[in-house]
Amino acid sequence: MKAISLKEVNFIEPEEKHFFLMEKLERETFSNFFNKSFISNIILKSAVALIVNVNKTYSGHIIANISSEEVDILKIVIHPKFRRRGLGSKLLLTLLKKLELTSIKKILLDVAIDNKQALSFYSNLGFEEVGYRPSYYKNSNKDALVLRLKPKTLLKSIEKSI
Repeated sequence: MKAISLKEVNFIEPEEKHFFLMEKLERETFSNFFNKSFISNIILKSAVALIVNVNKTYSGHIIANISSEEVDILKIVIHPKFRRRGLGSKLLLTLLKKLELTSIKKILLDVAIDNKQALSFYSNLGFEEVGYRPSYYKNSNKDALVLRLKPKTLLKSIEKSI
């Protein structure tokens, strides 16, 4: 598939009107999806988030918690028709550039142990396995791997690929 041109893409902070679309894509993608109420609460209270539009069409989002030295990615999801075209990498890079990573020492996330596509995506970006969480996903009782990356590694990796 052809990579998506940056001319076709824009990244914005989600507003209340986007939360339904975010839940819909979560519901279609994950058994442990975030519902609209949870998305609204977490974004309005503590998390940072971006949505990505391709040609003005909602195409995915990222939600992360930020501490003084750490980014914890809670969700990154791209609509199936836009996957494997560089959009997830662009979304992650855009969020990290927005955060100005001066004090961030590590980026963490959890991924289902059987989610081969996500594991491949994160591995290609330079994430490394640092932990294991048995029965982490309550809806499916699936295990998760904890992945970590140092921001400078990620920025080099992503900038090379786009």
